[in-house]
Amino acid sequence: MTKQTEKLPDILRSIYYDASHPAGYRGIAELLRHARKRRPNTTREEVERWLRSEDTYTLHRPVRRKYERNRVYVHGIDDQWQADLVDVTALSRHNRGIRFLLTCIDIFSKYAWVVPVKDKKGTTIVKALETILVRRRPRKLQTDKGSEFFNKDVKRLLASHDVHLFATHNETKASVVERFNRTFKEKMWKYLTANNTLRYLETLPRLVESYNTGYHRSIGRSPVDVSDRNELEVWNRLYPDLRRRRKSRRGTSVGDRVRLSMNVRHFRKGYLPRWTEEIFTVYKRIPRKPVVYTLKDWDGEIVEGTFYETELQRVEKDDEDVFKMEKILRRRTNKNGKMQYFVKWKGYPAKFNSWIDQIIKLTLPSNSSMDIFPDNTLAHYYTHLSKPLELRGKWEVAMCGISYTRSWYDLDHDSGSFGVKLGSSEDPRVFTYGNIRTDVGPVDLAKLLSKSDANTSWSWSEMNAKFTVRVRTTDPTYCSIFATDRMATITGFTSRAIGIIEDVEDETYVHFRSTRPADLHPIHQLYVYTDIIEHQLVGDTTAPLLRTVPAGNKFGETIDVDFSKLHYKPIARSLINNIEIDIRDETGMSIPFENGRVIVKLHFRQKL
Repeated sequence: MTKQTEKLPDILRSIYYDASHPAGYRGIAELLRHARKRRPNTTREEVERWLRSEDTYTLHRPVRRKYERNRVYVHGIDDQWQADLVDVTALSRHNRGIRFLLTCIDIFSKYAWVVPVKDKKGTTIVKALETILVRRRPRKLQTDKGSEFFNKDVKRLLASHDVHLFATHNETKASVVERFNRTFKEKMWKYLTANNTLRYLETLPRLVESYNTGYHRSIGRSPVDVSDRNELEVWNRLYPDLRRRRKSRRGTSVGDRVRLSMNVRHFRKGYLPRWTEEIFTVYKRIPRKPVVYTLKDWDGEIVEGTFYETELQRVEKDDEDVFKMEKILRRRTNKNGKMQYFVKWKGYPAKFNSWIDQIIKLTLPSNSSMDIFPDNTLAHYYTHLSKPLELRGKWEVAMCGISYTRSWYDLDHDSGSFGVKLGSSEDPRVFTYGNIRTDVGPVDLAKLLSKSDANTSWSWSEMNAKFTVRVRTTDPTYCSIFATDRMATITGFTSRAIGIIEDVEDETYVHFRSTRPADLHPIHQLYVYTDIIEHQLVGDTTAPLLRTVPAGNKFGETIDVDFSKLHYKPIARSLINNIEIDIRDETGMSIPFENGRVIVKLHFRQKL
């Protein structure tokens, strides 16, 4: 294999999905900081774009709870009211069986009404509303979607008074009346506590009067004092932002694919996914303050309600990435004799359940065909199938999982050579470091490297993340160093390292500092190749690359990954008896596994 250029997605994947890495499963800033150590010109936008394509990040991304919401703008007195029912069942036996309070408020003047009722029947609500509408009536009445308001009796009453009834679909619902409910209940419970009683019915009119005659900061006066004479003054006080509206920053755009934040106002464990599995498309942008959006689902059906920018999370998904299979519901054979499966898609409602064509899964352990292929190794092996796999039509395959033990040494006898050339010597001192683990950390690694030669010592600087080699010599004039590629990658040394001469008593030393930051884990990605797929463009060449896999950092740890996002590659032949698996690093070198077992899982599907 030829040397591969390490690509940013591979770098980010190897960092983010490494449980032992400091930036593993962390946020944008930490991932960006560590990615720049391996690719200095990495931008924040590149990291954000990559994270938007990863389900692990987008499903668990924190949800913003506090943000600017749409205000309810009205034109004047009685332009729009809001109504609600407050449950006071706990106090009913002390208040002649009253179980609910019908609350109603004029959004503009903040004037409120409270009517006690015994139940939520439509006829009961009609009688309560009639006591209010005989004095004043609004142009519009907003409520929640409860049947106590949306029934034929209430609708008939409101229509007779030319009042338009409507409900909101958003989570916050009728916020003005809900705020009044909190204020009024607080006032009522203070009264009950002060008088050591649970009876409020006779005092209810006085409590309402107290509210309506009290000062309201938002309107600069009491609700009862709002009239036609001061309506314009109140409007200017309520909505000063409409006179100096600023242009809002355009964020989410029509056509973007987004996740929707789950309703987390009720108790929800913080480690559970905070965003929907289902992917929606932004259908319309409504330029309110702040801007809101309407959505449509994958079938093109419009989703009820409007949504704020902070309730949406843009994701990078193509058509093949959107659906993940949750379970197979049933099977059938179609008229052409082809097996099909009726599947449920994860996170999507039942209406999206659908039939798909045949799928095949294979598990390929590295030790399963040793009798047929005795030269198999952990990094390069063939698996003989128990029966030939005959694929009719167009098929493709993806690696859906891998399991292996991180059992290779970062420095072995072939790759761990470091040399010092003194003066014009044709025979430099070469030190070979065999079977050394770099996961011990840079300080301990420096101690291990120092043991090879009494005249050479290594040290580590935390400040600049670089090694220094100190060489004792009698002729420092032409002292130089060199290293194998793997050794140079780990220690950061190149042949361009400049020596600094130091005399200590009767000894002469030359200090060499590494020219690049050290990289103690030189194998960041495993490149998995197979002979059953067509060649793909990889760097400046083509190769049958199946997938790249994050390499573990800790010696001896078992990596067991099942991929949620599958990358399908076209199959190169229709009849498969044996499958080759070849695992290499970024440079094209075979991974030097010492022990364990490798298991590769493949997922075949027929192209539609």
